[in-house]
Amino acid sequence: PIGNDSGRVVLIARAASWIQVQSPSRDFIRSLTLEAGERFEIPDRTDLALWTGNAGGLEVWVDGTSVGVMGAEGAVLRDVSLAPQALLERR
Repeated sequence: PIGNDSGRVVLIARAASWIQVQSPSRDFIRSLTLEAGERFEIPDRTDLALWTGNAGGLEVWVDGTSVGVMGAEGAVLRDVSLAPQALLERR
């Protein structure tokens, strides 16, 4: 397991992946490209959602345990909940 200081959810790039994480009210927006091996810790809140251009390049960890990649290599995802419970249910 990996350490997780700020929140329960961590995204780890297995391949270069553009991501955007935002809240419905848009008071939190981060848009960046993660290179292979880079990680992005999701703040500990339940209203954030993910957009990505490479679902297969993003591995998701919840509470220090991998729940797998977000989807197929090169798949585009829009508005996927990053709430820990929602991610565990996707598994």
